[in-house]
Amino acid sequence: MSQPSITTPNSGKKELKTPDIFSQVAGVNAAGQPTLLKVEDDGSLALTGNFSVGSVDVTNVGIHDAVNNRDLVISANGVQVDVKASVLPTGAATQATLASIDGKTPALGAAAKAASVPVTIANDQTVPVSVTSLPLPTGAATAANQATEITGLAQLHTDLVAPTPAGTNVIGKVGIDLTANTVQLGAGAATIGKVTFDALPAGTNTIGSIAPTPATLAHSTAYEASRIVKASPGTLISISGYNSGPAQFIQLHDSATLPANGSAPVKIIAVPSQSNFSIDVPLTGIPFAAGIVVCNSSTGPTKTIGSADIYFTAVSI
Repeated sequence: MSQPSITTPNSGKKELKTPDIFSQVAGVNAAGQPTLLKVEDDGSLALTGNFSVGSVDVTNVGIHDAVNNRDLVISANGVQVDVKASVLPTGAATQATLASIDGKTPALGAAAKAASVPVTIANDQTVPVSVTSLPLPTGAATAANQATEITGLAQLHTDLVAPTPAGTNVIGKVGIDLTANTVQLGAGAATIGKVTFDALPAGTNTIGSIAPTPATLAHSTAYEASRIVKASPGTLISISGYNSGPAQFIQLHDSATLPANGSAPVKIIAVPSQSNFSIDVPLTGIPFAAGIVVCNSSTGPTKTIGSADIYFTAVSI
């Protein structure tokens, strides 16, 4: 149905004619006087200043804030708010998209130390741990080293249970049972191989006794200044004699021949004139590497041969 119109005589323009039945929306101003409300060109209601709306039964209500450029739409689907500008303070943290938020969230799963987030484990919590490498010292027990040890133990077991091969193999100290011709480890019948002993020939052969080396006696047959007791390595058992001359020294030299004057002796004693003498010798004797020579001397520390006035008696081996 078309809207009736009227023509204004002065302007010649057609204007809408007010229908016979219509509703007029009005409000109350600050003075309490009724005031008609204005409608914008797009048909929206223009509101200025403070206002309140009571109970209105409408399908859709739209409110536009021209000062702050904001819209509020109330419909059957709820309230729709259109924010034209953020009311957050300057410098506040904002994110344009969820993707930008995800970029700042640490990734899940294994990562390098620099990209990982420290984790605090409760003291009553048990957490399984998977370790790819351990900071163990060199040579520490690992699965690889244990395999090597197992191989070594297996070889040792093989060597222990195998018979001892013939030859000069020695296993510590063993007892020998001469009556059974066996070598045993302690009491019992356990044996390591068998040893056969040849019978000793008849005679005076012994096992354990040692025949002493016969001693050799060397002595003067007249007064002399020196005597070679032994011209090879040996041990002096005893030496004594008589000095028929003045007080002087008796010297022992480690030599196979009579040493030259000035030689240092192995041992010296001072002998009074016309007196007997003897040189103390330990029970095991005095060893000489080259030979044994005894002589007189007018000086102690070095040899200065004297006159033929000594009678010597010596025993050596």
